[in-house]
Order: sequence, then C-alpha cells, then structure tokens
Amino acid sequence: MAMNVVEVNVGTKIGYSVSKNKITFADELTLNCEKLERDYAVCIDICIDKNEMITAGQLGEMYAAQIEIPARQYTEEEVENPDYDPEDSNSTETITERTPVAFSMSNVTLKLYAIE
Repeated sequence: MAMNVVEVNVGTKIGYSVSKNKITFADELTLNCEKLERDYAVCIDICIDKNEMITAGQLGEMYAAQIEIPARQYTEEEVENPDYDPEDSNSTETITERTPVAFSMSNVTLKLYAIE
C-alpha cells in the first residue's frame, strides 16, 4: 500500500520519489523512514535553504514538506517467565513479550507545501 500524501496548499511542490522505505526529495536528500521509526511519533521537516539546498530540520528559508511517522506498534503475548522464582513474592509465572509490528510506508504521511 502507498504512503499517504497530503497537499497542504495550492502551488508548485517539491519533487519527490519513493522506493521501498525511502523518500528522496529533488534527487538531493534521501531519508529511510523505517530507520527513523521510534516508540513515539516522529515528524521531520524538509526545508529549502538560502542556497536552494534541501535540508532536514528547520534550517531552511522555505518550508517544503513534513514527514509524519507514527509511533512503532507492537503485538503483545503472555509467555512463561524464564526467571520465575516461586519463593520470591515479586516474581510472576508469566511476562508480557512485545514484538514490533513490521514497518509499513502505508502508515507514513507526507505533507507537501507550495514552494513557489
């Protein structure tokens, strides 16, 4: 499934391409969204600086795009506790094992802003 793309306003947008988990802006800046995923939501600002170079972060003169990557999701399963000690009152027989859900670009949103 494809990434979500939102055109925030009217006008010419920055060129971009998507290949697997990577977004490339204007053939100049490539970001691997899977590597940027965290246990919390991540937003990356894409700007154009005074030399017309593409930057990630708020270093530019003009705002071009924003990548929104939601927090990593997990599946949870109760499993036997390998460290269970029946004589320890704080020890439990089972623990919750968390496994990360595979990354998907369909959860990523790219917001595009007019650059002209």
